[in-house]
Amino acid sequence: MAEQIGHAESVAYCLWHRSEALEALGDPDRAVADGQRALAIAERLRHREWQAASMCGLGAAHLARGDLAGAETVLRRALDMAAGVPVFTTWGSAMLARTLISAGQPDEAAAFVQRALAQPVASALFEARLARAELLVARNEAEFEAVAREALAIATTSGHLASARLLRDLLLSHEVDQAAR
Repeated sequence: MAEQIGHAESVAYCLWHRSEALEALGDPDRAVADGQRALAIAERLRHREWQAASMCGLGAAHLARGDLAGAETVLRRALDMAAGVPVFTTWGSAMLARTLISAGQPDEAAAFVQRALAQPVASALFEARLARAELLVARNEAEFEAVAREALAIATTSGHLASARLLRDLLLSHEVDQAAR
């Protein structure tokens, strides 16, 4: 509908959200394509918030398909663009932390986890709590299980199904690793 009426801001917004949905549904290639289209529109409009949002969504899609370099590049740009916009600073910091953890750089990720957790945006804290749990498991910290279970309870109660699924997977993987030892 937004495309039919020619409202570019709404098109960028819808593509960004569809990118997130596609990533969560396991279609990162289409998520990247939509994220790139959203970003191109937001850049053309010089809409800073939608640029940051599109970059965060695009970073998540790159991460989901295992493109850590692509995710890191776009998420660092997102954080520059998100300066002064707490929701995207939180989300971008959490996604960059998760990317760095996946790349085997937990020490660098720790600062981004803290930055994400320090923002006062409840809706973006789901990703921040997930990043914290991933950091703790990467560092083999004893508090991982309690932190992950609390994050899972909050995500489940609040209906944040994407982070809840990832937290359940993380807990299960940790249990399997512990049993194997």
